[in-house]
Amino acid sequence: MLRAARSGCLLIILFACVVPGALAQEPARYLAGGVPSQPPNIVGWEQATAAIHIDESGAVTKVTMLRTTPGFDDRVEAALSGWRFHPATDADDHPVASDTVVSFIYRPPVLYNLATIGNPPEARAVPPPDVPFPTSTNTPMYPVGATGDDVVVMQVDVSADGTVKKAGVLSAPSGFDEVSLQAAQQWHFRPAQVDGQPAPAVAYIVVGFRQPVTPPPPLVIAADVAASCSDACDISTE
Repeated sequence: MLRAARSGCLLIILFACVVPGALAQEPARYLAGGVPSQPPNIVGWEQATAAIHIDESGAVTKVTMLRTTPGFDDRVEAALSGWRFHPATDADDHPVASDTVVSFIYRPPVLYNLATIGNPPEARAVPPPDVPFPTSTNTPMYPVGATGDDVVVMQVDVSADGTVKKAGVLSAPSGFDEVSLQAAQQWHFRPAQVDGQPAPAVAYIVVGFRQPVTPPPPLVIAADVAASCSDACDISTE
């Protein structure tokens, strides 16, 4: 299970599968595989998107980096090379090769979605037209009242217009599921093209959380306490 492979960050992994329209009946489905490690000395955001080729046995045979934070690509390629799928099948239920796009967002262990130190991601290759490509993402913040680290694995159905039609949690239930689903439903894609026309696809988003180590600003804490206090409270923000 991906839940056992917890990173020291918030991690979003998305992978979406389509195969050529003349062959496709069922897309490839994720079975197993690890996630890139997050060294404890990395405190900034890391992002990457890679195209992977899945053969008829369900093995990943090629990883092409499309976009990546410098220094993140080696860990991404190493993890994706070990992923396994139930292969895509044709109209006669025969296994066929297919392609998938995998997107990663690793966030640092902070409470808010703010900029941190580090380099922005760089484009490495043009996304292939036969797979969907995320054009707008949403990163969930660490849930209020939550503790510890966790990983949420979701499956989403991407419509031909690029919106997320449906999202569901595949991993064990946790207190991180609700914010993860809300974020996943706000993703938007450039849809896959089959025979020159937009086509639906299946995608998977994995959201990993690390407990923040940076507290909210003091004035925010005071304002939150004041809002919940009765007249008996003596709160000063000066």
